[in-house]
Amino acid sequence: PTNPAAFNNLANSYGQTGPVAKAFELYIKAIELNPRQAIYYHNLGSVIVLNRKEAAAHYRITEQMVLRHALELYRLAEKFDPANFQLATDIAQVYYGLQPPAHDAAIAAWLRAQSLARDDHEREATHLHLARVKAAAGMLNEARLHLNSVTNAALASVKSRLARELVDQALPPSAKDDDRRLNLPPTRRP
Repeated sequence: PTNPAAFNNLANSYGQTGPVAKAFELYIKAIELNPRQAIYYHNLGSVIVLNRKEAAAHYRITEQMVLRHALELYRLAEKFDPANFQLATDIAQVYYGLQPPAHDAAIAAWLRAQSLARDDHEREATHLHLARVKAAAGMLNEARLHLNSVTNAALASVKSRLARELVDQALPPSAKDDDRRLNLPPTRRP
């Protein structure tokens, strides 16, 4: 009853098999017993993000508030484990769900994750996310620069898809409308 790791491990199990509300409670118990352990905050934030609807019902808040709560938990974890790349990427991922979009904060979060990348694959993956966020923010030239930084073959399909989306975004609306009226496939430029 006084071992926070036991509560964390039990919460992990409930987070995977349910009921997920029990996982929320057990992570809180682990945090109460050891409030300086980053993984407990990280795990609770992750189970909340993955189970937004259940978390919203459990905490009696909106899904947007759930995401902001998870972000707070991740920030607490970051205080105790500031060099954790996975945690940094989990923080940055939350921004995809926030409304209205917080592009500047998302960019800052992905740049932080990039600074913690442990190898070229992780670093290039953050470039893909930066390209996606900057494209959404209308920063198309900067998004292209990030895409051009990606050379890893394992990331080629995602890079290709994002490049096509950038081309579509850069086309003037009239070109897209003309294609639709004529039943043509969307215009693609190299």
